[in-house]
Amino acid sequence: MILAPVLARVVTSTPRGQAMLFVLAIAACSRPDTTAPEPPSRCTSPPPASVALGDWLRAECYGAWPSDPAVRASSMNPSGIRVFLSPSLADSVAGGNAAHPVGAAAVREIFSPDHRERVGWSVSVKTSDGWFWYEEFDRLGHATVSGRDAPGCTSCHEAGQDLVQTRRLAGR
Repeated sequence: MILAPVLARVVTSTPRGQAMLFVLAIAACSRPDTTAPEPPSRCTSPPPASVALGDWLRAECYGAWPSDPAVRASSMNPSGIRVFLSPSLADSVAGGNAAHPVGAAAVREIFSPDHRERVGWSVSVKTSDGWFWYEEFDRLGHATVSGRDAPGCTSCHEAGQDLVQTRRLAGR
């Protein structure tokens, strides 16, 4: 092939061509690193810490959990809500358990009164020493409630089974 030697002389006759040839040679000899670990998933169990939980919510990691089929009216205020239960909490509620397992969680998306815009979340996560409560109503990730002692949350939820006030969700 006569073209290859001519092309090689043209490419290698300039510093830029030599650099390009070097990069191409390295790339041709390289093989992809198949041993690199996969990045950790952000969508595992909800973390009971406010900064991490806010990021977890904004990533909508709970989106595949059993949930209300659509936004519905809230019995507590004029907002619309949509409730999501972690699989372990959905199973526990369906089983009528007196206490729910550690790691069980509920996410309530809170919507504007016309049910069109999500304006916040309220979350409860069962921990080994009770429930962690979290509520966020701004787009900057500032929690209005974050902690284990949240009287505004527990006063409403104390009527529920192990502080969970919900009904069975569709399919459970």
